[in-house]
This record gives sequence, C-alpha cells and structure tokens, in this order.
Amino acid sequence: MYKVNLRKAAITALLLCAAVCSASAAKKEKKSSAKMPDWTSNPSKTYPSSQFYTGVGQAVSKNEAELQAVTQIASIFGQNVENVTVASSRMTQFIASDNTNTNTSDSSISQSTKNKIKQENLVGIEVKESYLDEKHNTWYVLAIMDKAKVSQMYTNMLNRNSQEIALLLGQVDASSDKYTLDNYVRLDFARELALVSDGYIKKLTVINPSSATSLESSLVSASEIQKKAKDIAIKIPICITVSNDSDGRIAKAFAEVLSAEGFNTTTGSNERYLINCDVLYDEGESSDKKTKFYNYTVTASLKDTSIGEELVPLSFTGREGSPTIENAKQRARNSIVNKIKQNFKVQFQKYLQTQQL
Repeated sequence: MYKVNLRKAAITALLLCAAVCSASAAKKEKKSSAKMPDWTSNPSKTYPSSQFYTGVGQAVSKNEAELQAVTQIASIFGQNVENVTVASSRMTQFIASDNTNTNTSDSSISQSTKNKIKQENLVGIEVKESYLDEKHNTWYVLAIMDKAKVSQMYTNMLNRNSQEIALLLGQVDASSDKYTLDNYVRLDFARELALVSDGYIKKLTVINPSSATSLESSLVSASEIQKKAKDIAIKIPICITVSNDSDGRIAKAFAEVLSAEGFNTTTGSNERYLINCDVLYDEGESSDKKTKFYNYTVTASLKDTSIGEELVPLSFTGREGSPTIENAKQRARNSIVNKIKQNFKVQFQKYLQTQQL
C-alpha cells in the first residue's frame, strides 16, 4: 500500500531543497597572485557556453560575490532573489525520499545564499572557484550550471512525479468506495505533484526546450486532477449534529469550513462521516455582581463511523462577560462560532495533510 505522510504548510518554495546540487569537486579558493584567473573575466574559456551557464560575482564580501554569481544563473528562470518560504511537509518528505538525482546534501552553495534565493532555482548550480584580489580587497566567485546534467535531473524528477501521480490516480480508480476522504487526499497530493511538475517543465524549457516539449504532452494537468478531487469531495456527505445550538449558528460554522474545502454537509445520521459537537454553558458573575459571565466548553470531533475512528478532534473553553447575562450569552455564542471557523479549519486541513494512506 502506498504510504505518504502529508502535512501542509505552503507550497512551492522548498520543493527542490533536497535537489540542490553539490559540487562535483571541492571548490578552489585562491588568494591574490600576479595574474588574475582567466575565469574572472572570461568564464566560458574554461566552461563553454554551449555546455554551461556561468556567473561571476565581484564584491568586498565573499558571500556577496557568491550571491551575485549564483543569482546570475538563477535569473535565467526569470525569478528574482527572494526570501525562502516553507513548502508543505508532504512535498518535503517526498523529495527527501526521491533518489532520481545523484546529489548529496553537501551543497557548495553557502547557507547565506540559500536563504536569499528560491531554492528551486538553485538546482544544479555549483560554486566552483573563488579568488581574493588582496590589492583591491575584492572577492571574485565563479558559479556554474551543467546544462546536460541539470536537464537530466529535471527529466528524472518529472518522470518520478508522473509515476507517483499515476499510482495515486490508480488507487482512487481501484477503490471499492470511491467517495472517501482517503481518496480526496490522494487526489489532492497528486494535484500538488502536478503543480510541481509544471514548475519543472518551465525550467526545463529554458535549459532543454526539445526535451521539455517531448515530456509535457505526457503530463496530467493539475487542473484536471483538481476537478476529480472536487467531484469526489462534493459526493462525500458529512453529517453535523450540535447540542445546545438553538439558532443553528454553531452547526453552520462547521458547514462553512467544510464547504470551503468543497465537501457536502447534511443533517442525516447514517453518513459515514459524522461531526458530533457538545456545547456546555455555565453562568457566573463577578464578586461585586456588576458583571455577568457566560462560560462555555466545546467538545467536538469528526469521526469515520465505518472504522470507528476519531479523525479530527476539537475542544476549547472560554468565558464572556457583560452587564447582562443575555448579552454575555450572545457574546459567548459569537466566540464559539469564530473559534470553530478558525480552529476547526486548521485542524481539518491538518488532518487532510497528515493522514497516512
């Protein structure tokens, strides 16, 4: 059975962090000599432009010179230098287990540079040499990208993604009960993989247009997979029952969260997925009796009745005060509704991103 630990997080910037290329040989660092190295002014003499992209940085700081050199190559993808954001954990884990590239975690690129450039744009870039011109207190750094090597890396990663997408779609099609949360998660992960592949194709188009064109026709689009996921979600009824919900606002808060994710909600009691929510109230007042308090305790869970498991637990407490008990009660209900919209949304999305298949 296919297994993947899924976590959300944001989506795209660390998608290739495990694929950042390590140097094929130790970086060469030189200090001032009578003659400047040829690569400082003519890198293509050693690394022909037909086979390599090259970048030369020049700055007082070695780190700044490296950043300039690496950015020159990264910019071929049309991306500016920007801060790194966090990708979803399911993609991070998937890439960490990806053996389609031959790189190790020892990158020749410094951490300070990696903190300033989208890491997916660092794939295949190596810092090869550095030189300190002591006379002018200036560092020079040479970075390169082997076009053939990186083209093969993207091809391998595209093929790996396609295989995983095919596996996920096949599992959905083979399910005896198609309309389940498990299948929704499979499709959602397949969609995320397809989005990553879109990024790979765009970069491969820059490096090797003919190879990109050949591979692109065989890819399943993210929009096509997303449509399949939506079709399944709307056919997964989730029943909501809430105690002490006289105006139905608490049940409606749960429904809004689920509907935003594309799921259907019902008030029936024979559905596979069921949300039970118990709300308890307790009145109180301040010692001077000028302020009335309305305490509340909310305990809820989304359960899969077919296997008898609690999928998404939720519980919280609170208290609202006011000069009148009715106003305190109304404020308490408003607080419960807002907390469900916030907290249940987070917990439900976390479940969808972390369940094991």
